[in-house]
Amino acid sequence: MSGRVGLAQAETAGSNLRCRMQSCRRFRKRSGRLRGGSTMKSMTGLADRLLRPFEVLMAFAAGLLVLTLMVLGVAEVIGRSFFNKPIYGNLDIVEQLMVPVAAFGIAYCQSKFGNVRMTMLTQNLRGRAKWLVEALSLAIGMFVVFVYLKGSYMNLQRSLQLGGDTPEIGIPLWIGICCVTVSLALLMARLAVQTAEALRLVLVPDDTSEILDLQSHEIAREG
Repeated sequence: MSGRVGLAQAETAGSNLRCRMQSCRRFRKRSGRLRGGSTMKSMTGLADRLLRPFEVLMAFAAGLLVLTLMVLGVAEVIGRSFFNKPIYGNLDIVEQLMVPVAAFGIAYCQSKFGNVRMTMLTQNLRGRAKWLVEALSLAIGMFVVFVYLKGSYMNLQRSLQLGGDTPEIGIPLWIGICCVTVSLALLMARLAVQTAEALRLVLVPDDTSEILDLQSHEIAREG
């Protein structure tokens, strides 16, 4: 009888030991994911802080250029209507200013997720599946921007080598092309940071994210 009791106690002790070992392995795996996610979070956070001043500066410059276009338009109307003296080269100036106006704010808008997005799929997903799809969509966007960036850079090189300017007052065309190239490079960097952050949330889906504005999205959903 005592032998059976001892055998049962040994089996119970062995079972408890196996449970503790399994729990320990699960804890180690989770701790490893958390450590990796924490390191990645600090890296993406640093990249986000480095990009943000440039994005704000370019968006602010685009706003100032919009104001310049408005003042130029008013001056053109007044000069043409009342003094019969239109601004010389007004069309060339407007055409060239429209390029940075359209391009400079793209990266800042993407940092706020203000660009048009299709969220019919991602808004119905939760956890790792949501962030995996989000990372995939951001990676596709980054690839498309890379294609545009490559074409813009090659066009900039051709413009610098061959020259070219506007027909009326001779504004060099490479200036506008350079504005597009720089804007696309900044947009690609922003998409790379957001893609890395989405991949981090695949590892730790319950964590918060300032880059993807996760807290405000969750609050809005709960409200």
